[in-house]
Amino acid sequence: MADPDHPNDAFFLIIADLDTGMFCVEGPMSDDAPWYAAAGRAGQQHARHVQCVRPAQTVMRLPVNSNAHTGSPVFHQAAS
Repeated sequence: MADPDHPNDAFFLIIADLDTGMFCVEGPMSDDAPWYAAAGRAGQQHARHVQCVRPAQTVMRLPVNSNAHTGSPVFHQAAS
């Protein structure tokens, strides 16, 4: 969510589809609420596993491995 202490600070957001292993980077932006709402709807209405994270949170929040052949990131659904 947007930082209420710094409302004009721009940031990037990573949107990851854990079902397909695809992701995109959006931004710069100052309000990520629409993205979080869309990710929530994708989960509720379409049973998709979509996460939104800021790059500083990525290491802790997204389960990522590397493809042994290409070195490309491969996302896996986190165990519940």
